[in-house]
Amino acid sequence: MSSLAQRLDMAMLNSQKRIEQQDLAELIGKPRNWLTDVKAGRRPPGEAMKKAAQILGVPEEWLLHGTGPAPEWAPKVIPEHESLQKTMDLLVKMMTEQQAEIKALRQEIQDLKPKRPREIDLRKTGKKPRFFGPITALSNVD
Repeated sequence: MSSLAQRLDMAMLNSQKRIEQQDLAELIGKPRNWLTDVKAGRRPPGEAMKKAAQILGVPEEWLLHGTGPAPEWAPKVIPEHESLQKTMDLLVKMMTEQQAEIKALRQEIQDLKPKRPREIDLRKTGKKPRFFGPITALSNVD
């Protein structure tokens, strides 16, 4: 959710007159540093901010608390749980896609490995192998 300072800055930029902070402070009858202190949270907004909302043409509740109807130009606020859910859904989708890619790459690697002839266990047949070496015995001595 946006802070009072962010909403105030947005309202000053988006008002029809594009009011500067010093000009707004003068219009509400306060010194410029008072407005700076309110934005920094060092002073409570008070009644003067209600007057600022009128001058800026924004709803008081929105300016003071970020609740109620927002001006058309204000960014739409997504509740935190919805934002987290969207992020989680995106992460799950990305992980699923990555797992599919990994599976496909493993299959490609498996397909690239040289095929070995089927090994025959000569001990079970009782025949002696004719050739020992890196190649599996393909024939037997009679």
